[in-house]
Amino acid sequence: MKTFKFFQNQKPIRWVTGNGLSHPIEYISIDHITNIIRCMNGRGNMVIPNPHQGRTHAEWVSIFHDELIRRRNERL
Repeated sequence: MKTFKFFQNQKPIRWVTGNGLSHPIEYISIDHITNIIRCMNGRGNMVIPNPHQGRTHAEWVSIFHDELIRRRNERL
């Protein structure tokens, strides 16, 4: 019998860079996250396709926002 999906461990969300390297978002620096968001908003040095790795720009912004909040709460 297969366990319910909510009992399974979630795979970490990974960001794939322009040169193909894959990083879990919890290991990406705050500066890098900020640069990624700038690029998605058209104010950076790179163009990030929409969607990227199956998620839209809005989904990625939400993921990164949640990650930054998690880090802030972790320091408190």
